[in-house]
Amino acid sequence: MGSINGKNPKIINMNIKKRSFAGWAIFSPLFFIALTQGVFAQTWTEAIEESAPAYWWRFEETSVFNSIPNEGSAGNVFNALYGLDITDDDLQKQSASPLLGKAMEFTGPSAGGDSEKIIELTVPDDTSGIPELVNFRTSPEDKETTVEYWIKTSQTGSNGDQTWTNPAILGHESPGDGDLYWGFITGEGELGMSTSDMVEIRSEKDGNIDVSDGKWHHIVMVKDWNLEEANYSVMYIDGGSASGGATVVKSTAAGDASLQDADSVITMVGKTQNGGGNDVQYIGFLDELIIYDRALSAEEVAGHFATVEADSDGDGISDRFELANGLNQNVDDAGGDLDQDGASNLTEFNSGSDPQNQDTDGDGLLDGVETATGIWVSESNRGTSPTSMDTDGDGLSDSLETNTGDFAGADNPGTSPVAFDSDGDIFGDWSEISRETNPNDASSKPEVAKDWVTQINNDEPSYWYRFESDSTDAGLPNQGAVDGFDGTFSDKWQDADLGKESAFDGLGKAGEFTGPPPSDISLFSDWEFDFSGQASFVDFGDVLPELTNFRSAPEIKATSVEYWIKTSHAGSQGTQTWNSPAVISHESPGDGDMYWGWINGDGDFGFSTSDIAELSTGASSGYEVVDGEWHHVLMVKQWNGEEDPSTSALYIDGGKSAGGVSLFSDTAAGSPSQQDDDGGIRYLGLVEKGADGNPDVQFIGMLDELAIYDHALDETDALLHWMAAGGEVSGGGGGDGSAGIQSIDASSGDIVITYEGALMSSEAITGPFEPVEGASSPHTAAPNGSQRFFIAQ
Repeated sequence: MGSINGKNPKIINMNIKKRSFAGWAIFSPLFFIALTQGVFAQTWTEAIEESAPAYWWRFEETSVFNSIPNEGSAGNVFNALYGLDITDDDLQKQSASPLLGKAMEFTGPSAGGDSEKIIELTVPDDTSGIPELVNFRTSPEDKETTVEYWIKTSQTGSNGDQTWTNPAILGHESPGDGDLYWGFITGEGELGMSTSDMVEIRSEKDGNIDVSDGKWHHIVMVKDWNLEEANYSVMYIDGGSASGGATVVKSTAAGDASLQDADSVITMVGKTQNGGGNDVQYIGFLDELIIYDRALSAEEVAGHFATVEADSDGDGISDRFELANGLNQNVDDAGGDLDQDGASNLTEFNSGSDPQNQDTDGDGLLDGVETATGIWVSESNRGTSPTSMDTDGDGLSDSLETNTGDFAGADNPGTSPVAFDSDGDIFGDWSEISRETNPNDASSKPEVAKDWVTQINNDEPSYWYRFESDSTDAGLPNQGAVDGFDGTFSDKWQDADLGKESAFDGLGKAGEFTGPPPSDISLFSDWEFDFSGQASFVDFGDVLPELTNFRSAPEIKATSVEYWIKTSHAGSQGTQTWNSPAVISHESPGDGDMYWGWINGDGDFGFSTSDIAELSTGASSGYEVVDGEWHHVLMVKQWNGEEDPSTSALYIDGGKSAGGVSLFSDTAAGSPSQQDDDGGIRYLGLVEKGADGNPDVQFIGMLDELAIYDHALDETDALLHWMAAGGEVSGGGGGDGSAGIQSIDASSGDIVITYEGALMSSEAITGPFEPVEGASSPHTAAPNGSQRFFIAQ
C-alpha cells in the first residue's frame, strides 16, 4: 500500500445505500466510492468461511465449563477457555444481530492485572502464543494479520492514551515499546490500535465514530509488516467507509520500530496482559472474535458487515439498528416516532441520532427540529445536526442561536446556528461576543493591530525570540516580559544561517536550522551537548517553566506557544515522538513530556501532551504544514487540575476563519496530562533526551518569531496575529480539518459529490490521481460496477 504526496491519509468511504449522507460532517481529504449497489447474498457464517480464518471463536456456549472451540483452520489445539470469574450469567447475551448467534459479556467493576474475567487462549507454544498477533524483533518477517470482532461497550479508560494502564481487548504490555494492542480503550473512550506504543489509530479522532456509545460495532484491524519499507495499520469500523462507517489507514516505520519484543506474546482476551494500575480489564460485550493470517480487503470487510445489515421488513432500517433501539425488525415502523421527538424512526436512522432519546446531542433541542440540511427555515426546521451541540463550530450551542439577527447578549445572540460567521466579517460568532463586538454586524469586529510587532506586544508574551541578529555571537535575545533566558546558538550554527527571508516583511528576518541530522547516535547518549557542532539547536540557558506542568507540583494554568515555520523535513520513525524531529520538546523516559511541535514519518505536524499526541495536521486534517512553505503555528494548552479534563488547541495559518485549520482536543484530568520532573524544556530545535537508537530528532528548516505566553490565546488571536503579519484570509479552507469534499449523497441512486477545489480520482488509493474531466460541484457519478478513490485539492 502506498501514499499520496508522501502522506498516508485517513480514508472516509461511502457506498450507495437506502439512506442519504447529505448533512453529514466529513473530515477527510480522501473518499472511496464503490460505484455499485452490490447485493450480499451470503450469510455471516458463509462470508467468514469464504475468507478462511485461522482462528474463530463464536462464544455460543451455555456453560463456562465448556471450552470455546476454534472454528478456524488452526484447529482445536487453539480452543479457548473462560476465565475463573466469568459466570454462566455472562453467556448467551443478545448479539448485534440474531444472525450472529449469542454474545458474551465482560462485567465490571474495573479491575487490575489479576482479573480473571478473561478468555484464556490455549496455545501449544507459550513463547509464540497466537503467532499472527505479533512480529518478533528476534525473528522478523514480512507478513500480514487481520483481527475482527463485534463489540458493545460504554467503557472509558482512566489514563489518556496510555496503552499499558487502560483496558484492552487484545494486548500484552512489553516493558519497552515492543507490543501490539488490537483494541484498547483510551481515557476518552476511544477504541485504539497501537503498534509498539505508537497509538496510531483512534476510532473517534481518526474515524469520527464513537465506538464506546453502548451500541454494537463491527471492528476489523489489519497490520501489514514490512521490513524494508513503511508498515501499515488499518482500522475498519462498521464495514468501513464503503458501508457508511470509517476506514482509517496509518503508516508506521519500517523494521524494528514496528516490531515486537519476545515478551509481548498475547494469550488472553479481555484485559491488558502485564498492564499496570487497577483499570486494565475490558468491560462490555464481545462476539465473533476472528483472526486471519492475511490482510482482508476492503470489499471483504464490507461484505462481512453487509451480511448483518439485513432489513427483514424492508422499511429502510437495518435489523441491527432496530434490535439495538427497541424497534421491530419484522414490522415496517419507519414512519413511527419511538421517542416522540418529531423525527421519524427512519429519519433518526439516516441522521445517526438516537430514536430512544428526544435530544441526542443534549443541546436542548428536539431531534425533530434539527433537520441536518444546513439551511435555517424556521424554529421547527433549523437545519442543524441532531448529533452535534454546535453544528457550525462557532463556539455557541445550537439552542442559543435563534437566527433573529438581533444581538441581545451572550445568552441570546440572535446568530445563525448553521453559519460559523453570521455577519460575514471573518470573525466567528463566539469570537466576536468574547471581544464585545456584534456578531450580526459586519462593521463591528475585533481590531487588527497596525503591524505584527504591535499585535504581539498587545498580547504580552513572556518570551519572544525574533531571530533578527546577523551574528551567532550575539545570541538570540529574549524580548518578552520575563528577564533572562536569552538563547545561545549551538556551534553548528553559522552566521549564514541567520538573516534569512521570513514569511512577511513585517516579521524581519528568520533563522535556519540546517541539516543533516547527526549521524553518530552515540553523541546523544549522555546529553552533555559535546555534540554542539553536530546539531543545530538553541540553548535558553535554563528550563522554561511555562512549557510544562509538573506532576510533583501541579497547577491550574495555561500556556500558548506560537512561531512561524518552514520545513519539508519529515521524520523517519513513524509516530514515535521521541524518535522524530521536534521544535520544542523533552522526552521523559515515562510519559511525562510535552512536544510543542514535532513531525512524524508521514510529515504530519503534531502537538503532543505526555505521549498522547492529541493533535496533528497533514494526512489527518487535510492541511499540510511540512510542505516547504511558511506557516503560522499557535498551540495552546490549558491544564485544568485534577477534576476537569485539560484542553489542547492547534491553529494553523490564522485558524479556520482565515482558511487555515483549527483543531481541538481534551486530555485526561490530572496526572495523565502533566509532566515528570525530568521533562523540563531548555532547548529549541530538537528532542532533548530523544534519539532512542535514531539520530533524526533535530528540526531541519526555517523558524521565526517564537513567542511563549503564560496565558491562553484563542482562535481570534490566531486570526489577528495572522492578519497583522500580512496573511491573506480566504475563509473556510481547512476549517475544522475538513478537506475539499464536503458531502456525499446517494439517496437518489446516483452518487452526488459536493466539494471545493479540483476533484480528482483514481482506481487505487496509491494513485495516480487524475482530474475528473468536466467535473463541477456538485458532481454526479452513476453506479457502473467499478470502484474509485476521490480527493479534492
